[in-house]
Amino acid sequence: MTRPPRPIAPALAARLTGSSTGFLGTLFDLARRGTLRIEEGPRKWTGRTFEIVRLDGAHLESARSEHAQDLSSHEQVFFQALFHKAKADRTNLSEIGSLSYNSCFSAVLDEELVAAGWKDPERQKRRTRFLAWTGLGLLLGLLVLVVGITLAVAPQPFNTWIMTTALVLIGGGAAVSGVCLVGLLIAALISTQSDEGVRQATAWNSFAGYLRNITRGREPGISPDLFERYLPYAAAFGLATEWAKYFQKQAEVPVPEWFQGLQSSLDDGSFVAIMAAISSADSSASSAGGASGGGASGGGASGAG
Repeated sequence: MTRPPRPIAPALAARLTGSSTGFLGTLFDLARRGTLRIEEGPRKWTGRTFEIVRLDGAHLESARSEHAQDLSSHEQVFFQALFHKAKADRTNLSEIGSLSYNSCFSAVLDEELVAAGWKDPERQKRRTRFLAWTGLGLLLGLLVLVVGITLAVAPQPFNTWIMTTALVLIGGGAAVSGVCLVGLLIAALISTQSDEGVRQATAWNSFAGYLRNITRGREPGISPDLFERYLPYAAAFGLATEWAKYFQKQAEVPVPEWFQGLQSSLDDGSFVAIMAAISSADSSASSAGGASGGGASGGGASGAG
């Protein structure tokens, strides 16, 4: 598939396919629509610096503002999370990484998928219950296992009854833990998408594959104007850096109007640098999200839910 299956927000397409970088697609989509600008700052000893600038009219102090009405729910959450300081019109590019483990952003995307009929709330409830029960079973199994091991190694005169009990607890705890662990893995693979959602996800996965093939040089006759046109989707599918590097090698690819670099062309690598910076921020944020127990949920097989 060489075109987007339908005109939907990049973040929704990413959520459908299980990609966790939908927020990057939102960034570039809003920039293309004239809501944001990305500026390159003076170089520091640590490397290039970039800022995301909120343009006039993009303030969301009131949810009833004219501009807010032009934004989808997840785009409003995106703005509020990125510019969390009151009346702040500028923020470092590294702040974009915080969206990778923003639970509100993920939740609003899921709500939009439900509203579109692509996510089944009943399937979500069943999977949640299954996860809860198997998780509880795993904890109980581990507790029984620990009790059994404690009885077995405790310093005491040999007692057949105690040793038998310990072995039974160890065996039972290990068995229950193993079964519940498998149950958790199965639950994680249960799709929460509706039948139509599965069809949409298949179509968008096909389009993502097309974009991936472009970055690998496997698609001939690629027009330079595809760079900016499909950049939001490429970024949403985790291909931002590869996308910029590919088009940097092509002729007559202009710098987008919403990007202000220190140079006037892609040849100096400035735009590739911003992609690399975003990828680095995303990687750091994902690590932080995992350490804090957050993280944007997703996975193609699980319906990104």
